Amino acid sequence: MNKCYVVSGIVQGVGFRYTVFNFANKYFPDIKGYIKNLSDGRVEICVSGDSERVKKFIDEIKEIRFYGYIEDIKEDKPFLSGHYNNFMIEY
Repeated sequence: MNKCYVVSGIVQGVGFRYTVFNFANKYFPDIKGYIKNLSDGRVEICVSGDSERVKKFIDEIKEIRFYGYIEDIKEDKPFLSGHYNNFMIEY
């Protein structure tokens, strides 16, 4: 599965990317990709890996709701994951 997700809410400047990065490390090497801030205040998560593992990863993010800061997580575009060997924070 290769998907990108867009997270809206108060998700920039509150440690959200680092929290997701730490979740992703629990799933390594099964998932790869990145998380980055978008200019409109949302955060993009693009992930590649086994469908079940990707779903568990995204579900874990949804479950914590990041202390009430997450308003929504929407599936976005396909992710072209060719050059990612791990999960990283992009700037």
